[in-house]
Amino acid sequence: MNADDVLIALALKPSISSPVMTPSDGADWTLAKINHNVAHFTVIQAVHFLRQHLIWEAVLTGLIRNLGEVYSPFLPLFEVLVKLKKLLFPLRRIQ
Repeated sequence: MNADDVLIALALKPSISSPVMTPSDGADWTLAKINHNVAHFTVIQAVHFLRQHLIWEAVLTGLIRNLGEVYSPFLPLFEVLVKLKKLLFPLRRIQ
């Protein structure tokens, strides 16, 4: 085993039922690496969805609602926000 080898554990506490995989394990290590990459990708996408879509959708919807009450809908900022909402969040219909 070299210092460059990566060890992959499928559980927080390695045991007989969940050993630590090394590159010398062959196919088992490849499956463990795929499992790790899929789990990492899922976490990254969940964080992206929460930060970019859910939070900014709420902020943008609040801005449109509040600007619509105070300002005329003909203001350039209001028009830009409405177009931005339609382009960024086309699947959800929030009034």
